[in-house]
Amino acid sequence: GGKRKRGPDRNAVQAVAWIKCDQCDTWRFFEPALDQAAVNSREEWSCASMKVLDQQERECFRASKTDEFMTRWTSHVGDDVAYSFALEGLSFCVYELYWSVKSLGGSGNVRRWKDVGNDMMFRKAKRKVNSAPGKNYGLIKNQWERWQLSSFEDAEPQLKPPPEYDAPTVQPKHKCPRDADADLAPAPADAG
Repeated sequence: GGKRKRGPDRNAVQAVAWIKCDQCDTWRFFEPALDQAAVNSREEWSCASMKVLDQQERECFRASKTDEFMTRWTSHVGDDVAYSFALEGLSFCVYELYWSVKSLGGSGNVRRWKDVGNDMMFRKAKRKVNSAPGKNYGLIKNQWERWQLSSFEDAEPQLKPPPEYDAPTVQPKHKCPRDADADLAPAPADAG
């Protein structure tokens, strides 16, 4: 009880944040949007209390897809890396970028980073990214590279995204490789 149990670099700005369950001793990743006052107010932590705060599925001794991803990714890049970025005023975490790329078939199949941005934005805000050519798409690719996600993808081919990322939310209509604003069609209802 009494002490906050956090991961290795709790003072780093935006460093990956972890809390240890007092019941099962499992380290849990907590979201950047999680209310810091709520985090600091608790004397004891359990997987169940984390579920109440961040609405993610959490059970003792069972890692969520987010925890599994963050554990493997931080083993790859370290705990002192910023794990979120802003795109058009919304915050996105590393796993959201990774899973959106995977929903499009993996980084080798990404033809336009705008497609990734549209998938991420549609999942979070039910809209596509703004249409100004090049405005945010370079940021998305830069984050992918900064977070070493290509080498992570190669190192962790068996790591599967959650089922909601089995298919992209939008499918690009590839009119022309130069067409940065290709229309989007809804994803097929049944990808299998």
